[in-house]
Amino acid sequence: MCQQIDCSELMVAEEVLICIYSSLNLRTKTLLADDKSLRELAADALSSLAKYDPRYFAGTILGKLLPCTLSSDLCMCHGATLAVGEVILALHECDYVLSPDLRNQVAGVVPAIEKARLYCGKGGEIMLSAVSHKIKQCLLDTLHDNLRHPNSQIQGAAVAALKSFFPAYLVASESKSFSALTSRCLEQLTDPTVAARRGSSLALGVLPFRFLRGSWRYILQKLCAACEIEDNPEERDAEARANAVEGLVSVCESLTETRDISHLLSAEECISLYVFIKNEVMLTLFKALDDYSKDNRGDVGSWGELKGFLSKSERMELGSISQLNEKDITNQMKFLFDENVATCLVGGIVKQAVEKMDKLRELAAKVLQRILHNKSIFVPFIPHRERLEEIVPDDADLKLGVPTFSHPRFIQLLGSSCYRKYVISGLVISIGVLQRSVTKELLSALLEFLHPTDENVSGSREYNLSNDILWVLRTYKNSDRVLIPTLKTIEDILKHGGDVEDAKRKRLELCATCNLDFETLSKANGGTSRKVVEQAPTSDEYASYFSLVESSGF
Repeated sequence: MCQQIDCSELMVAEEVLICIYSSLNLRTKTLLADDKSLRELAADALSSLAKYDPRYFAGTILGKLLPCTLSSDLCMCHGATLAVGEVILALHECDYVLSPDLRNQVAGVVPAIEKARLYCGKGGEIMLSAVSHKIKQCLLDTLHDNLRHPNSQIQGAAVAALKSFFPAYLVASESKSFSALTSRCLEQLTDPTVAARRGSSLALGVLPFRFLRGSWRYILQKLCAACEIEDNPEERDAEARANAVEGLVSVCESLTETRDISHLLSAEECISLYVFIKNEVMLTLFKALDDYSKDNRGDVGSWGELKGFLSKSERMELGSISQLNEKDITNQMKFLFDENVATCLVGGIVKQAVEKMDKLRELAAKVLQRILHNKSIFVPFIPHRERLEEIVPDDADLKLGVPTFSHPRFIQLLGSSCYRKYVISGLVISIGVLQRSVTKELLSALLEFLHPTDENVSGSREYNLSNDILWVLRTYKNSDRVLIPTLKTIEDILKHGGDVEDAKRKRLELCATCNLDFETLSKANGGTSRKVVEQAPTSDEYASYFSLVESSGF
């Protein structure tokens, strides 16, 4: 049943429309005014009115304005060209689709003006300004459409264009066009359309500092939320979250890269910004490292998030540290960057440095190398720094992506209590799924660490490893991607200390200890044999991963 509308409401609506239509004549006449500012004001007014009757503006108003863009009267030509640009943008913002014929007419305005040589002679500069304004509006329209395009290359080109477009055309942060674009990008962070979420995150990441300073907190909050795994399984997309991470870190870089921002933000705002980065942004990035979600390509969670995190997060931290006041470096440093943050940062990177994918390990290890050996900024509060520097020396030729080279080095961190859980949670995934030849070498390195010449040390290391593996099983009890290789790792370790049947029996005991259903896990694994596991690296999941990591510049 149709909703009944009160007659008084209809009368009010009718009166409003009458006022609007009667004002259009005044606005149109104002476009002919001798004063340039009045013509610009009239064009803005038409833009504001267009949303109330898009069809009328597309059919009647544009029909009157388009012929006037070639008028011999300079004022009429200038005012009409300005108005066409504003009305076209307003119609796009209210999702009104122009007819093909009208689109062709609009597209032909600038070439027609050039052909008529209206740039030349008296008033040529004014027409150049008007045409540039129309091009700006049309470009903004096109760029916004391309941000929603499902092709990542088209999205990337649109984002690159926006990065140049913002400072060239939207000089004032209070620009109406800028506000509309920013608002739309923020809204699309939760859009059901995957492509819209991907593009909007990247677009927010290229906003200049002067456009961020008034609403940085809200933008960062929205991007942090976009990094979380979506509640609706139908809307989950690893690349959308990866782009959200990239956009989040880029915004933080823009906010912190200026050497002295005290004249741009108040002292309270500066402190608030850095505290927000420490408590909210870094927590979001650390959570992203535990994304083990899957789609039809396989485990796309963590490598998708790391596209942004590992390639940029250390630069953001270094940028934050570089802003601290040297006169009170110790107190400020502890307030904005402490040992807990440093441990989580290094631990999260170390975890990825021992996981199963070669390029991921190499990327993570290089990030850690840059943090430890940065020549311009010393990153403080890193536990066991000297040990880390021995494991990852400042040598560009190290084969950090080769597991037989890198894993034995990082395994030594099992002796550091603050890094043990990070190392083992990544290591079990490598041992559980890599090829037999590689797994054999990793197990040898692990067993060599567990059984040093000092028997007292050996016992404590085995005890710590057992507790850490139990922690992994409990922490990731809902993630088959972690549980299954962990159980395989346990079995492989136990095989070296007894027969196969005894190893299987102990694995069942571990499942019971952790309240895990071994039969369910076996079915989830589908009876995967070591032979099948050896073929895994050739799947589409890895090809997809490589394309993402390569796009981050490494």
